[in-house]
Amino acid sequence: MHRKHSVNGDYWSLVGGGPTVPGCPSPPPDTVSDSLLTAVFCLSSDLLSPDSVLSCLYPGDHGKKTPNPANQYQFDKVGILTLRDYVLELGHPYLWVQKLGGLHFPKEHPQQTVIADHSLSASHMETTMKLLKTRVQSRLALHKQFASLEHGIIPVTSDCQYLFPAKVVSRLVKWVTIAHEDYMELPFTKDIVEAGLAGDTNLYYMALVERGTGTLFVPLITEVPGKGSG
Repeated sequence: MHRKHSVNGDYWSLVGGGPTVPGCPSPPPDTVSDSLLTAVFCLSSDLLSPDSVLSCLYPGDHGKKTPNPANQYQFDKVGILTLRDYVLELGHPYLWVQKLGGLHFPKEHPQQTVIADHSLSASHMETTMKLLKTRVQSRLALHKQFASLEHGIIPVTSDCQYLFPAKVVSRLVKWVTIAHEDYMELPFTKDIVEAGLAGDTNLYYMALVERGTGTLFVPLITEVPGKGSG
C-alpha cells in the first residue's frame, strides 16, 4: 500500500496492490529441476499475487474504478477513456484502501480536495485486517491443495473418503492454470460465461483426467465474482 500524489484527487490518493509483471514469473534458476516445479511456482504466484489477494476483499471492490468521481472530469480533459488501461502502471485504487487512509469521496458532490478523517480509518482498521488475515490463510491452504494436484495427488480428507469408490480407474494427469481469456473461448463454458459467472477477477484452472482411452477436460473457477471470500 503506498501513496500516489496526495489527497488532491489528481488520480486517487491511496493505491493498494502495486503493478505486477504480466504472465508467470520464472523461479530462481538454482531451484528449477523440471517443468513441474515451474508450474507449482506459477500456481503459487497466481494465488498469492497482490492483484489476486487484495481484490474483492470487500464484495465488488475490484479496484478498477477510481473512487473519486472528480477524477472523471480530469480523465476527460486528457483523453483517458477507462482507468482499467492504467491500473497495471498505477495500481488498484481499492475502496478499502481509501478508508484505511481516512478518505471518503462523496459521489453527490465531487471534491477536488479531500481531508483525511482518522476516525474513518480507525472504524475500518480491525475488520479489514481480519479480512486480510483470513484471505492469506485461505490462499495458503488452497495453495497446499493445488500443489498436491500438480503432483497428481488428490487430497481427500477422512470425512470425505466415503464419496470415493474403493477402486479408482481414472487418474488425474494434469492440473494447470489457464488465462481468463482462454476460459472464455472454450466452447463448453459458454453457459457459464453467458450467466456472468466468469469474471476477470477469478482464478481459472484446467484438469485433465484419463480413464482408459477416454480423456476428460475439466475447467474450474476458484472464486465467485463479487464475493470477498477465497
